[in-house]
Amino acid sequence: MISMITYVLLALCAGAFSVGKPTPVMIDCMSQVHSPTFRDRLRFREKADDQTTIWLFSGEELNIQFELPSPAVVDIVDIRYSNDGDYDLISVSLDGKELGQFKTNAHYAWGDLWNAFESSGPVGGAQFLAAGQHEISLKVLDSDEYGLEVDYIRISAHGSRVENLRNEHFLCSHTPGKAESKARKAN
Repeated sequence: MISMITYVLLALCAGAFSVGKPTPVMIDCMSQVHSPTFRDRLRFREKADDQTTIWLFSGEELNIQFELPSPAVVDIVDIRYSNDGDYDLISVSLDGKELGQFKTNAHYAWGDLWNAFESSGPVGGAQFLAAGQHEISLKVLDSDEYGLEVDYIRISAHGSRVENLRNEHFLCSHTPGKAESKARKAN
């Protein structure tokens, strides 16, 4: 009798605290095409998810702002990229706190590998976030002269009211590096 009551209580508690199935969201930043910071950085790639990538160099940052309607658990599941040249080192942050870093693979094929995509894998583990504004940042800490291209960032979000979180809920912005800023000032 006691074990049956314990089982029923555990089942009720588990249902009361259930946060639902994680919702995968793919952030591709293509809704930002009108932004002048992306103007010269978009590259057509046939095998990219939306056939376009964002080209980044050392010292540059890709920032993605979003708002959660309620507390949620967010995981950065994957960052899909391409690289043709030496490795690049990328820092991934959430709300200004570095979650981790990853290195792109070094491959050399005279430009033929820009359309061959690889994955970073998960970065940083589950993050518990309050309702409100948040920002994911990818900062290129080190790259060769050719940089890297980002196809998309895939996150998993689960909570009481994040079922409808979609790509259009994310606002992307690009922070140019020192070399890019100097080139723009010269023009």
